[in-house]
Amino acid sequence: MTPARQPQYERDWEPYWLTPPDVYQKLNAEFHFDFDPCPFPKPEGYNGLNVEWGNSNYVNPPFHRENGIGPTAFVRKAIEENKKGKTVVLTIPTQSYVNLLLEAGAEVRSLGRVRWLHTVTREPMKGGPSPITAFILRATHTSPRAPVSIKMRMPPDLEEFWLREHDAQVAKAAREQVLGIMRPHVLYFALCMEEKLRKHDQDRGERGWVGYVSEEEVEYLFNRLKNEVEELLKEIKKNPLSKQFPESRDVGNFAMMIDTAHFSDAEINPMIRELMRSLRGAQEEQG
Repeated sequence: MTPARQPQYERDWEPYWLTPPDVYQKLNAEFHFDFDPCPFPKPEGYNGLNVEWGNSNYVNPPFHRENGIGPTAFVRKAIEENKKGKTVVLTIPTQSYVNLLLEAGAEVRSLGRVRWLHTVTREPMKGGPSPITAFILRATHTSPRAPVSIKMRMPPDLEEFWLREHDAQVAKAAREQVLGIMRPHVLYFALCMEEKLRKHDQDRGERGWVGYVSEEEVEYLFNRLKNEVEELLKEIKKNPLSKQFPESRDVGNFAMMIDTAHFSDAEINPMIRELMRSLRGAQEEQG
């Protein structure tokens, strides 16, 4: 069993707490540990930071610095061993709100070390910057199990582009709205993807994939993507000299669905405008 360091006020009578058997056994059933770099009792002169770890490691390090060594040293060692292709399960105490966020499915993103600003002077805080983690709880949408039909409401500056009932309108939109930003080949492929989607609108609606955010739904889209990639490979092998491969449009559409399923129209329209401004700005800077 791997020890957990005991709180200071209890160390006079017991220097370690042992990992509860049920906690260890549950993890071991999943990860099949073959090494423990923090054993108890610890052999004389042993240092888990100076040895090669196993293929699957359970690590319950000292929770406080001891002789200059604390949990950070074991985290660095765990990262080093993981880069060698090894599995590491590292148990470290956290605040209760961290576990609440993780259990709620929050995404975790390191913001690095941040120097917060004084509320009055706006000067950065004195001393070392704080290591900060962002926890992201994304908006979820009702699962579209039933067919969905949502009228697309695009920003005014994009509306003309989406009025594609006649070839002339497509050409006009391409000239006035898009061709100056998108490469002709990218524009053509995007329109081919849209054409493919419209053939299936009657089955699931214009935005039927929006809201596919559960693990099962994302897995479904991913499996469809893999199937379409296989179909594309068959198409290429069958006609290697062909100038076009229509299956590539299905591959593009399912990749797009995986990437955009979390966003509603209200969320994605400002993103489109921002991208257009960014691309225009980049072109102006290039001359």
